[in-house]
Amino acid sequence: MKSRQKYFELWVVIAILLMCSAPLAGAEKTGVLVIAHGDRHDGWNQGVRQAIAPLQERYVLELAFLFPVPSESLQEGLDRLEARGVDTILVIPLLVSSYSEHFEELEYILGLRETVLHATDWGYKRVDVKGRIRLGRGIDSNPTVTKILERRARKLSVDPQHEVLVLIGHGPNGEDYNQHWIRHMSKMGKAIQQRLGFRETYALTLRDDAPAEIREAATRALRVAVEEESKDGNVLVLPLLISYGELQAGIKERLNGLTYLIADEGLVADPLITQWVEEELQRLISEDSEDSNVKR
Repeated sequence: MKSRQKYFELWVVIAILLMCSAPLAGAEKTGVLVIAHGDRHDGWNQGVRQAIAPLQERYVLELAFLFPVPSESLQEGLDRLEARGVDTILVIPLLVSSYSEHFEELEYILGLRETVLHATDWGYKRVDVKGRIRLGRGIDSNPTVTKILERRARKLSVDPQHEVLVLIGHGPNGEDYNQHWIRHMSKMGKAIQQRLGFRETYALTLRDDAPAEIREAATRALRVAVEEESKDGNVLVLPLLISYGELQAGIKERLNGLTYLIADEGLVADPLITQWVEEELQRLISEDSEDSNVKR
């Protein structure tokens, strides 16, 4: 009798240990899809893959790109997760902002909104998915990512009291969305300025995909800011871009002939971006199942 009791107690202990060691409740049915924009140059994409790799050891996780990358499309990522038995998919958008035409289209493609208000040249085919989808937010003014920019500002800076910080992002097409970009980037810049003591900060967008007159006005604003501020000290340019690619070269082209210092890395080059992805994932996990971004 005592022997049976001991065996029973042993199995109870094992069961408790197995429950406690699970990474999250229902992990065997919950999957994660990290979505990035993607690029025709695979070096850009590889930077994202390397940033996400550590999380694939802890979660049922797949990566997908919005740009056509062979075998890594949104639908293929969802198919792989469902083939692994998941019925709830947490989507983490590795995007600089939650305010853009592309984010709006992503919501539509995932079945989380009925219409697309700001059309671009993307296709709008909705994905075929059986389980429910929960969509996270973009980076916006996240404190963890702000630390990445702060690290880069520290490396470039010599005398912060006489230096100006310029945060530059890709930006959306529409002015309404652009104001959200500027608001969040300004918040990041001000946080860095408060900690490091820069003389001034700017938050500007390139708006590369907008009509020519808007794009040209954005270029003029960037050049004027750098040219004027460089008269009184160093100008530190921090691109707020996910990975390294053509946009960095585009920034340098726009600033041709001017004096400035620039951080030549995408956000994925810093391990803190992996931390941000996991923080956003954990935020989604902890939210109530009746979250407004749920497809049932």
